[in-house]
Amino acid sequence: MATAQLGLGGLSALVLASSRGLGYAAARAIAVGGARVMMAASSEQVFSSAAAVEEEAAAHGGTALPILCDVTDDMDVRRAVEATVAEFGGLNIVVANAGGPPPGTFASVSLDDWERGHRLSLMSVVHVARHAVPVMALSGGGSITAIQ
Repeated sequence: MATAQLGLGGLSALVLASSRGLGYAAARAIAVGGARVMMAASSEQVFSSAAAVEEEAAAHGGTALPILCDVTDDMDVRRAVEATVAEFGGLNIVVANAGGPPPGTFASVSLDDWERGHRLSLMSVVHVARHAVPVMALSGGGSITAIQ
């Protein structure tokens, strides 16, 4: 399916950890599909990533804006949800994307790495759902996709 056929015009999205990798690909596809996308990531790279997506999406009626956000911080995620709603007037689509523990064998990954992986993989989804679901409910629903 070509991205222009997605029919996402008029919808608003928040994509977490979207400065590169799967998050970037998801944000790009949604924006080129015609939606307004808030690209959230913890690194400054999100600014150049959003600019690249914005340039391509504009021809399809979509847009992309960057926001710094640590997905392990509930207040940061809340701020990203609020910024998306303030900028785009609502929230229809959320892509909860983040990493996990570093690659390695079970024994080689430290307890701290496992804990950070838990915060990234599970708690980032909990944070965004806590703040996005009430907003989506007010507008009749929406969609949350978690990439793990």
